[in-house]
Amino acid sequence: VWEWTWDWKRRYWRFSSIDPVGASSGSKRVIRGCSWSSPFRYCRAAYRNSVAPEERYDFLGFRPARSL
Repeated sequence: VWEWTWDWKRRYWRFSSIDPVGASSGSKRVIRGCSWSSPFRYCRAAYRNSVAPEERYDFLGFRPARSL
């Protein structure tokens, strides 16, 4: 499934960066990766798209994580 992330959608800077941070607010969250319904060209971790938090899809999930 596409992975739901905590970042709000914003344009990347023109220059390359490592682990860029999303916007501090917005209307859509970033999703990454691809799913069973995606064209092959989207199946890579660097690809991203966005959806509004109230939207629900069968191809969208999240990864629980714990930090100490």
